Amino acid sequence: MKGRRRKFQRPFFSYATTDKKERALCINNFAFVNIKQVMNMKKIIRWLGASNRYKHFVGGVVIGLGADSTYCAAYAGVGVAAALELKDELWGGKWDWIDFGCTVAGVVVGRLTRWAVWQ
Repeated sequence: MKGRRRKFQRPFFSYATTDKKERALCINNFAFVNIKQVMNMKKIIRWLGASNRYKHFVGGVVIGLGADSTYCAAYAGVGVAAALELKDELWGGKWDWIDFGCTVAGVVVGRLTRWAVWQ
């Protein structure tokens, strides 16, 4: 019985299958997380970290939460996003539509959150 482990001796992290293509990480035998999902999440986090996109998104959420109406949120969000990109362009960078979109997406998320909580 040298190769068999007893139930109480299982490691905290172990693989549920030995197949490399369908390997799932077993966390304490309760939750299964697909490794591809973890890698996709790391890509998303890396993508948000590029060019301070998460700051644009968080700033947009703050604008959306603080706006009294949808019109106000849209007007302020687009104006601030354009001002941020103009600042980048004037300081030697170039206009980044992805940052602009992240700011506006943050405004939408913030406004929907305010509407869902306070309506």
